[in-house]
Amino acid sequence: MPPVVGKERWCMSDKRWKATERRIAALLGGRRVPVSGRGRGDAPDIAHPWLSIEIKDRAVLPLWLLDALDQAERSATPAQLPLAVLHRAGDRHDAALVVLRLADFVAWFGADIPLSRTNNMIYPRG
Repeated sequence: MPPVVGKERWCMSDKRWKATERRIAALLGGRRVPVSGRGRGDAPDIAHPWLSIEIKDRAVLPLWLLDALDQAERSATPAQLPLAVLHRAGDRHDAALVVLRLADFVAWFGADIPLSRTNNMIYPRG
């Protein structure tokens, strides 16, 4: 049977990304901003006092990106924050992107979520 490409498929996807935005907003102590009435770039996905948060929910992330973060996590000591820095050739180095796990970000910079530590990695409980 071919995949459904009508309204039903959109609604399923719509529910997933909205749920992701709500969950991440809760983890960071923010509030999801509804899409209705805002244009691209008018407001972040999550209202927060000191962060401008844009959420991208994808079924698959690039393997090279996950490998880079995994390498940083394996080599990090408990006193170090593991992150991957992504630099595009030709761009200024201060324009590089920093990627880290949300649970690590929360553990280092704050928010009220219960965390557990396993093998030098921090995970949200629940």
